[in-house]
Amino acid sequence: MAQLRRIEKGEIIEEAHMRNRQLVAGWVYERGQAENVIEKKQKRG
Repeated sequence: MAQLRRIEKGEIIEEAHMRNRQLVAGWVYERGQAENVIEKKQKRG
């Protein structure tokens, strides 16, 4: 999930392995929110 905080929304990801992780992380985040399976926390802002 660290990938979600390293890559800003809308930023172009050039490496294939990073695109793959971002796709999976985004899917998990979207699907898990409704059932409180996953949450997003922010530190210092």
